[in-house]
Amino acid sequence: MVRAKKPKIENDECVTDELRNIPVEYVSKQAVNLWKSLKVIEEVNDIVSLWLLTLEKQGCHKLIKTGAMGVGQAMVLSFGGFRFSGQHLEFKIDPKFLHRDYIFRRIHYDDMTSINVSVTLQDDNKAQLGVSLDKSDRPYYACDGGCNEDPVQLGSEMTYFPVKLTEPITSILYVTPDKDHMELIKDTLHVHKIVEAPAYDHHVIALHRHGHHLGGLPTLFWASICFLIVIFHLFLFKLIFNEYCDKQDKHRNRYGKI
Repeated sequence: MVRAKKPKIENDECVTDELRNIPVEYVSKQAVNLWKSLKVIEEVNDIVSLWLLTLEKQGCHKLIKTGAMGVGQAMVLSFGGFRFSGQHLEFKIDPKFLHRDYIFRRIHYDDMTSINVSVTLQDDNKAQLGVSLDKSDRPYYACDGGCNEDPVQLGSEMTYFPVKLTEPITSILYVTPDKDHMELIKDTLHVHKIVEAPAYDHHVIALHRHGHHLGGLPTLFWASICFLIVIFHLFLFKLIFNEYCDKQDKHRNRYGKI
């Protein structure tokens, strides 16, 4: 059995957005040719060929050449809008598309390092980034959009960052093993405004979670329904019981007179 060699992608600028500034999720939704029906083997072969061609022409040719594992990594990078640029990994996606939960596991930074990245919606409907090292042979650091804060060293436990909007628009997360490089990134981004991304509208989140704008019904609603059902059955039982008792009393009175 031949095993695919783990791809080394430290210097591979692998992205799938055509102009390197279009959110990948947006491109995936619009690229209807990549999501056609797979009812027959010919359609499967056509879609596989189109995916490979798309990934190759969008900068993932080095990963494609490494085999099946490289193709899998290229697809993971494409789904999240990740790209390797110079000495760091960027999470390059428009924050307006982070209205759902994501988790990207074991993104290979190099032969010895795998990174996990998550996007989680909080109770206030704001997105939060989480980064951890699945495995690593050296320290790694991360900063959020704009890199205005000091670099944070990563570990096996999730380290959380807020999602930030910048002007001009930059990536929302940077990861690198070079702390000095991380500290210099903010001087090269030239941002003049950094704010925390606002909360997402409830109807937008509900649409993606439940398929409609009404959203999931709260627990209190179902508790109220159960309570009303119980009350109704108790009331019905009382009516039946009272009716039964009234009939018994009538029979007693009738036989008592006799």
